[in-house]
Amino acid sequence: MSACSGSDGAQGPQGEPGEPGEPGEPGEGVALGYVGSEACGECHAAQYAGWTNSGHPYEIVPVDDILNDTAYPAFVNDIHGEYDAVDANFFEQAGADLLSINENTFPEGGWDDVTYVIGGYGWKTRFINVDGYIITGTDNGGTESDKVQYNFPLDVDAFGGFAYEDLDASSSTYHTGEMKPYDCGTCHTTGWVADTDAADDDDLSDNQDMLPGIHGTWEEPGVGCEGCHGPSAGHQENPYEVRTPADPAASCGNCHIRTDPYEIDTSGGFIRHHELIEGKHSALGCVGCHDPHQPVRFGDQYEALDGEEDDPNPDFPNFHGVRVDCTSCHFNETAADDLWAENIPGMGGVSCENCHMPKATKSAVKAGEFYVDTATHLFGINTWVDPVLNPEETTTGSNPANPYISLDWSCGACHFDEAESSPDFYDWAFTAVQSFGGVHGNGQQISLPIPN
Repeated sequence: MSACSGSDGAQGPQGEPGEPGEPGEPGEGVALGYVGSEACGECHAAQYAGWTNSGHPYEIVPVDDILNDTAYPAFVNDIHGEYDAVDANFFEQAGADLLSINENTFPEGGWDDVTYVIGGYGWKTRFINVDGYIITGTDNGGTESDKVQYNFPLDVDAFGGFAYEDLDASSSTYHTGEMKPYDCGTCHTTGWVADTDAADDDDLSDNQDMLPGIHGTWEEPGVGCEGCHGPSAGHQENPYEVRTPADPAASCGNCHIRTDPYEIDTSGGFIRHHELIEGKHSALGCVGCHDPHQPVRFGDQYEALDGEEDDPNPDFPNFHGVRVDCTSCHFNETAADDLWAENIPGMGGVSCENCHMPKATKSAVKAGEFYVDTATHLFGINTWVDPVLNPEETTTGSNPANPYISLDWSCGACHFDEAESSPDFYDWAFTAVQSFGGVHGNGQQISLPIPN
């Protein structure tokens, strides 16, 4: 005989928690450490190929790579030319003619007196001696006439009826009278560990290659893959489950801005070359416009070599490091500019960058009062302020630049004859812009069929 079954009753209160269970087996650990850019290239071949032709790997270069002709991409040395390139013959050619200490050959022993080269790819070159110190002239009782920094030639790309002249290779002083250790590894190497007490300790194990002048160690010279992506041994072992630890899109600011992000560092009347993120587009992020695996410096030449006999990257397409240009977003301005260029003599070929990214940032040399060697990333032009973009004389940390471009810089690169001869250049530029119908030709003083 079976009992009758009714409906379930209400759920009772939750009981007391039970005793904790035994600990589980430990999970598989994630490998730590660096593997090197070549290991990354085994899977990421296209990115690796582009990176090897960019400037990032060549922030610091072992002298043996130069002597073995493996230091820089061949197309870059071809651009510089046989005489000006930093190669095994450099101290018999441009170096012999331009570099000196106390009017004597520098360095006296040529490459035998050098362990590393700083740069050598795009703008300039400095040298590290056999003790690891940056050569400044102090080893030989240097004077202000010592020329220890090598500057590559500068091709001026300003438009207009006149432009500053191109510059030949040149040389400069660098911290004359100082014993200058190499402590630049945070931005010039991968996996840098600073030797914070290098000046006081006698332990060379935390100095690269046991050189007392190098105040730290690195995993890889230059900015390698892991310089932006972080140490990636775990990702190499288990690429589908372990991501690289760093956000590469956020890595640019680690080096391309070095001081207060709300101040634009200046020196000698120009923006310093590493201050490139404080402009109006900073919220977009660098990789919104740039592909960090491709070259920007010499990007046009690199892209033009795609598919040619001397293609430096024959297995993959060659791309310019700027992958999004102004016209991708600024549609109305582009249409207005096209009409402006058609109707105003001499304006054909003028690009957005000529006005919005003038060469107001200095890495090595200047061609004139309103043209140095690196494009500013401030972008915004303030037409209603009196000049100048930077104070006439500034030092790091004092008198930061304004967060916009004034008309003297926006116009002065092409109209240098007016800029350098007129004390009222700002007034001249402001009047000229207004007479053209305002910026982009969409003002009231010019009758062009500007689209809405």
